[in-house]
Amino acid sequence: GQDPEVSCQPVAVVRSVVPDVLLPEKALVVARDVGSPDIELRTEVYVSRIASIEVETQVRRVNVEDVETLTVRAYDDEGNVFSSLEGLSFRWSVRDPGVL
Repeated sequence: GQDPEVSCQPVAVVRSVVPDVLLPEKALVVARDVGSPDIELRTEVYVSRIASIEVETQVRRVNVEDVETLTVRAYDDEGNVFSSLEGLSFRWSVRDPGVL
């Protein structure tokens, strides 16, 4: 096998170090191959505030003690979908107790 410290990785995790952003922020991410430093990959990463989320389930009703996988999709105020919510924690609340 290849040495994991020098092999190319198919995924990179980029995290914002600022606690909050008021307007979308852009960062340039640059990756270089350690074996071929003249090869460079660049991408722009946008960090923005979550304006809304959608929670999807496969069933219409989840019963007490049932286990259901939820899919969460987050959007900024311009309707752009966040590519990842990895590392974020959510505090859930229900506005209308009648739905429980």
